[in-house]
Amino acid sequence: MKFDTEEALSTLVSEVLDGTFASTETQSWTLKTRQYLDTVRERAQSELDSAEFLSELFNNTTLSETGMGSVKVDHVVASAAFRATFAAAARAALSSSPERRQMLIRQLYDETILAFEKGPGRIPRLKVNRALAALFPQQFTTLAAEAKLRFLSQVLGGSVKDHPVELHSQIRHKLDVVARNLRPGLSEAELLCLPWLVYIRISSFVGDADTQADQSPSAQSTSTLQPKPAHLRRKGLTALRDYSQTLRLLTDYLLEGPTRDDFEQFIQQQLEYSHPSARAVVSQLKGEFGVWYQDGDRLRLTPLGLSIQKNEDLDDLGDHLITRILGVDHVLAALLKGPIGRDDLHELLRKVNPNWTSNFGPSAILKWLVSLEALAVLPDATLKLTERGSEWASRVTWIPEKLVSVQTTVDSVIEPTQGTLELSAFSQLLAKVTALANDSALKFGADEIASLHSALWFHPVRHFVVMAGLSGTGKTRLAKLYADGLCASKDRVLVQPVEPGWFDSTSLLGFVDPIKGLYRSTPFVRFLLAAASDPKRPYVVILDEMNLSHPEQYMAPLLSAMESGEAIHIHDSEDASTSGIEKSVPYPSNLAIIGTVNMDETTHGLSDKVLDRAYTLEFWDVKVDDFPGWSTSPLQSEDLEKVKKTLQGLAGALSPVRMHFGWRTINDVMQFVHFSGTAKMSASAALDAVVYAKVLPKIRGEATAQFHGALEKTASVLSEAALPRSLAKVKELQADLHATGTARFWR
Repeated sequence: MKFDTEEALSTLVSEVLDGTFASTETQSWTLKTRQYLDTVRERAQSELDSAEFLSELFNNTTLSETGMGSVKVDHVVASAAFRATFAAAARAALSSSPERRQMLIRQLYDETILAFEKGPGRIPRLKVNRALAALFPQQFTTLAAEAKLRFLSQVLGGSVKDHPVELHSQIRHKLDVVARNLRPGLSEAELLCLPWLVYIRISSFVGDADTQADQSPSAQSTSTLQPKPAHLRRKGLTALRDYSQTLRLLTDYLLEGPTRDDFEQFIQQQLEYSHPSARAVVSQLKGEFGVWYQDGDRLRLTPLGLSIQKNEDLDDLGDHLITRILGVDHVLAALLKGPIGRDDLHELLRKVNPNWTSNFGPSAILKWLVSLEALAVLPDATLKLTERGSEWASRVTWIPEKLVSVQTTVDSVIEPTQGTLELSAFSQLLAKVTALANDSALKFGADEIASLHSALWFHPVRHFVVMAGLSGTGKTRLAKLYADGLCASKDRVLVQPVEPGWFDSTSLLGFVDPIKGLYRSTPFVRFLLAAASDPKRPYVVILDEMNLSHPEQYMAPLLSAMESGEAIHIHDSEDASTSGIEKSVPYPSNLAIIGTVNMDETTHGLSDKVLDRAYTLEFWDVKVDDFPGWSTSPLQSEDLEKVKKTLQGLAGALSPVRMHFGWRTINDVMQFVHFSGTAKMSASAALDAVVYAKVLPKIRGEATAQFHGALEKTASVLSEAALPRSLAKVKELQADLHATGTARFWR
């Protein structure tokens, strides 16, 4: 996987600029970044040798977070000698020519790292990177972690061995050139933030998509880890000769990008393994440690692999083991209470995984943790946490889960029901949906219905569609019409509104009452069981506004099951009074899931884990002329023509920045203008009032050429329509945009 050609890099950056970069979350981050850079630039002129300023510079999290276990810096910053040296070097770099500045920044970086090396504790490499990024935003990126920086450089066709300062500069040069060609006028803050968004996009193509999901723009190392459920984790760690020493040896070799055959031969020679054993080690390095990915016929190091190879503090590896390897979090949490003997820890791990009937699996986990210097062996042979192990244990903020064996009465592998599932002929389905839509103000064409039908059923098991776009474009209405037409029975259609605050699967799959020990079911579970017991007929669930919470969190068991074929784990209750609901259920291959998505500041973006499993239909292209209510409007023809012309103009002005409106808004505007006649309002005054109330509040943005243009065109439409109140508001927004670089209807 390389983006080292102009065409490939341009396509990649274009996708990022049109996707994540345009999100409300990213816009907020870049605005905060710009404000922070302005503050640093102003204060740096006089406060570079101030202990307070330097402490804030190293510890500020605007550009990137460093998460739990953050390394302390104040013991070094408190030194007057360090501050004087740092300030002199930084001022020299700031006042030098661009050519000389690069050399001086590298010297400053090395001297700062050296100062921390001489002191106690670990080296705060992440904090050094982000401090220098704040001082020199044109030469740096917000990728504070060196492994991620090296990974991005590798994928963009650069080196992984250069000095971090050079890597930052090389990445910025490549991306700046492409981004400025695609979107002239990008700010310094936007260009500084762009490499992180490109990294997130690229890393979603590599290995386990879960590791990249749901990372906010600035959260490069989340302060709270998100563990995988026990049944989705790797079942322990395989023993490897010399453990961590061999792991580093193998990542060193992978740095060269060998073929798989070459790598297997290297393992046979270095470890004296048989060919089958060497093949198993290669798989282990990907499955258990996630250190490589396939790039054509070459194996390349992932960011985690690069971190291990560089022997950075191994925090990334700790996060991986804690959240994705069964049993590691149990061991660390147990040892927080004090040293424990091996036999007791073996017994603990066998309870975590009932399938471990010997000590082989538990023993390998303990040996790995000792080798990685997370555990230490005491003279009495008991094990205790080291400083590193204590840091890793502090990140286990959840109650570790045990593996629950799937009952033998439940099939663990789903047999696709394609061929047994009875779907209506599309011509019959289209006729039903069209008939049901006759009473609706929203009409849908045969192509839209055919796209939804094909998207849902082309795969034998994974019937999952996300309908995304503007609010009020009829997404939910179309989903309901299709489901009713397909199923012909309300019992086989479930509309499930998604609520903010769904942080896990209990909202859909229920939970075990911690006091009474009883399982509490949900309508979704009962619907799921009904679908599983009736495999020949389709069942449709509509997740309305599914991104009010993170789908990859509350849908995690479903997303895993529809992909892997494993059963859906429902509950752990041993009580017989759980209404006959089994602990697990096979994923019903007759179940269709339709999610509706609005993209605004109240919602969350969709992670690659969700998008990989879903078929996406977009509802952005709203043509005012196509609104079916024009022909039945009670408005007088002159008033109707003015409403229609004004809304056409506003939609055309706002659509380039995706702030236009759907048919619901068009219908509301028309009804308001008509009803206002009973209150003796003129049609023009009513139109001014309703545009102000229903169209303008959605306008917000920053000083980009597109947003400036949208406001100018909007003002022109309002002026031509003679809507003075709305025009005055837009001119106010334009003034705010020129004065502050940002504008919002609500201030």
